[in-house]
Amino acid sequence: MKKLFYFTILFSLFSCNNDDLLEFYTSNNRSQELFGKWKPIGKYDQIIYLQFNEKEFITTAGKDDLHPSKYLWYNDEYKVYYIRNGKGSKNASRPSNYYTLNTSNDTLKMSFGGGIWDTYVKIYD
Repeated sequence: MKKLFYFTILFSLFSCNNDDLLEFYTSNNRSQELFGKWKPIGKYDQIIYLQFNEKEFITTAGKDDLHPSKYLWYNDEYKVYYIRNGKGSKNASRPSNYYTLNTSNDTLKMSFGGGIWDTYVKIYD
């Protein structure tokens, strides 16, 4: 029993508390030019829609996707940074993607690695 008690204390000292990390992502800049829904253009095997709002970056595999991926996000002039919207080891990875917007802010290009850029157009409902 004593070993279990010490193990529990040791684990709690070294376990990761993501509350600060989640707060960091929610309190940083989110450019309004990115807000909205984005549809990819071009030929793709699987169409992934993007949506940016004040709180989350959401990706869906089609308009009727019942299990969208949700992320907390912020951006700077060149990159969008995001983490899973949740606690635990899911936030060990903190990806970022380069992006550019055209002058009218209705076309978004994002690089998901490997020098490949995907192009999205804003969807106006």
